Amino acid sequence: AFGGSYGGMLAAWFRYKYPASVVGAIAASAPILQIPGIMQPGGFWGTITDDYRAANPVAPEAIYNSWQAMLSLGQSADGRAFIGKQLRLCSVPQSLDDVWDVIEWLVSALGFSAMADYPYPADFLGPMPAWPVAVQAAYFKSASAPPAELLAAMADGVAGVFYNYTGQAGPCYNLSQLDPPGLQGDLWDAQCCHEIVQPIGQYGLPNDFLWYAPFNMSDFIVGCQQQFNGTTPRPFWIRQQYGGLDLRGASNIVFTNGELDPWKTGGVTSNVTGAPSIIAYVIAGGAHHLDLRFSDPADPPSVIEARLIQLAAIKSWINAYYEQRGDALRF
Repeated sequence: AFGGSYGGMLAAWFRYKYPASVVGAIAASAPILQIPGIMQPGGFWGTITDDYRAANPVAPEAIYNSWQAMLSLGQSADGRAFIGKQLRLCSVPQSLDDVWDVIEWLVSALGFSAMADYPYPADFLGPMPAWPVAVQAAYFKSASAPPAELLAAMADGVAGVFYNYTGQAGPCYNLSQLDPPGLQGDLWDAQCCHEIVQPIGQYGLPNDFLWYAPFNMSDFIVGCQQQFNGTTPRPFWIRQQYGGLDLRGASNIVFTNGELDPWKTGGVTSNVTGAPSIIAYVIAGGAHHLDLRFSDPADPPSVIEARLIQLAAIKSWINAYYEQRGDALRF
C-alpha cells in the first residue's frame, strides 16, 4: 500500500489492520500520531515558523507584527482602505471581521507554502517557485518596519508567491476563494469532525508567528456541532483503533517525513522498539511527501536515499512473501 499525507495514514493503518491483504506499506508524511493526548498542539505552526526563521531570521517577528498592524488599521474605515490598497484586494474590507478574513487568507498561504517548500518549481498546491518559503521570507527586511512596508511584503512576498506566482490572480486578489486549487470546500473539516481530530494550536512568539489561540477540545467539539448539524467528534477513536504510540503489533511499514514539513510533528520519526520492520526516515530539506513526487535534478541526496530505502524494503517484503509460499523469489 502506498500513500502520502492522509493517504499515508490510510496505507499504514491498512497494513496494520489487514496484514494478510498487503505485504507492506509506504507511508509518506503520514501524521498518524497527530492525535489528542500524544503530540503537542504547538508543533505544527512551530515547525512552519522555524522554516521561515531558517530562511530569514527577521521573518517570524515581522510576520507577527504584520497581524498587529492589520488589526490596528482595521479599527477604522481609512485603515481598512489602506489594507485593501496595500494588499491589492479586489474589495476593501468593510469591517474588522473582514480584516480577520484577510489575515486568515494570508495565514493559509504561509502554511501551504511550508508544506510545498520543494527545491524546484511545482504546482502541488498551485504554481510556486523553487523554495517558496525562502522567496517569501526575503521580502521581510525588518521586524520593526512600518505598516506600509510590512503589508507590501505580505502582498508581494506571501500572497504574490502563493496566490499569484504566474499571474493567475489577475490585477487584484479576490478573497472569495481562500483555498488553493484542489482544497476547496469543507470536506477535510468534515473528516476531522468525524474521526480525525488533530490538535493544532498557535501560541505566539517564540513558538510561532501567529497570535495566541491554543487548541481547546471543548471549543473544537462545539465548532463541529455548529458547522455540521450536530456532528460530535470522536477524539480518541484513532488511538483506540490503531494503538497510538504503541506500534509493536505493526510490521513492514516505512514512514518518511520531511524535515521542513509541519506534519512531521505528528509523524513516526524514529524506529520503533519491538518492531524491527518499522522503518522511520526523516528527509533533510524535504517538505510534504517529497519522496512520492517524480524525481528531479534538484532533489536533495536525502530524498534519493529515502527512495532507495523504500525500494529495498519493498523488495524484501515481496521476496519474503513468495519465500513463505515456496515460490521463486521475485528480486
